[in-house]
Amino acid sequence: MKRTAYILLALIMVTSGFSQELIRNPAKPLNPQAGRILKLEPVFEISDASGEFFFKQPLKYEMDDRGFLYILDEEQLLKFSPEGKFVKNFYKKGQGPGEIASDYGMSGFYCSRNSVFVYDGDGKIIQFDVKAT
Repeated sequence: MKRTAYILLALIMVTSGFSQELIRNPAKPLNPQAGRILKLEPVFEISDASGEFFFKQPLKYEMDDRGFLYILDEEQLLKFSPEGKFVKNFYKKGQGPGEIASDYGMSGFYCSRNSVFVYDGDGKIIQFDVKAT
C-alpha cells in the first residue's frame, strides 16, 4: 500500500513537472497585420521544355556578373542565360583536354569575371572562357 502511494505520488509529480499550460488564441488577433497574405513573384525560372538537360542532384550554383547562372549537378555543370534558357553543359567525361575523369563527378567550380574554373577530385583544374559561350 505504501509502495503504491509512493508510485502514485511520483507519477503525479512527474506529470505535473513536465506538463505544459494550455494557451488559447484570442478571438481577435493581437497583431493588426495577422493573417496577411504574401504574394510570391518569380524572379528567375528555368524551363526544361527543350529536353537538353535534367537535374539529378544539384549541389551548388553561382551567378556571374552578366547574370548567367551555373549549376553543378552530379556529372554536369550547366549554364543558363539570364532569361533562364539552357546554354550549355561544360562537363565532358574523359581524360583529354577539357574533360574530367572523376567517376564521382566534379568536386566544384568557381566563377570569376570571364572564366569558370572547374576542379575534380583528382586535382585537375580546367578553365573555361565564358565570354565565348
